Parts: sequence; structure tokens; C-alpha cells
Amino acid sequence: MSDKGTCSDEGSDKLANFAKSIIKSFILLTVTISLIYIKTKYIKSDTGQAPIINTILFILLGTVLLTILGITDMYIFNNLVLGLGIGLGMHFFSA
Repeated sequence: MSDKGTCSDEGSDKLANFAKSIIKSFILLTVTISLIYIKTKYIKSDTGQAPIINTILFILLGTVLLTILGITDMYIFNNLVLGLGIGLGMHFFSA
């Protein structure tokens, strides 16, 4: 038996993997920039303390964005959450 179309299947697999990587990269960058934007918009560092409603909005929007990232790529989500935990731990130890 001969495998017909293996070359075209290989080409389409490469194209599918490329498209998946592009989409994952786009979503990761979009989530990162969105988190930075909502942090600067809702939590202002010049006042010293953010109002409670702004903190709640930041937590809710950040949760939605991280959930979108978790649905897209669980490996990146797990590593990002691990990094957040390490960053918070270092912040608490230094304070």
C-alpha cells in the first residue's frame, strides 16, 4: 500500500502548527498588554492607595483575561501563574 498525499498532509500540518503558534502568540501579547493597560488605568500609583471599586474591577478583568489565556494554552498559563506566585512571595518577603 502506498501513502497518497503525505507531502500535502505534511505541508498542511506545518501550516496548521504555524497558525496555532501565531494565534497563541497574539493572544499572549494581547492579554499582557491588556493587563498592563488596566493596571495603569484602574490602579494609580501616584495616589498611594486605589479605591476599592478600581481594585475589584482590576481583579475581575484580570481574571477574565487570564481565563482566556488558560483556555488557549494551559502550559503558558501554568508558568504565568507560577511566576505570579513567585513574584508575590518575593514581594511579601521584602516588605
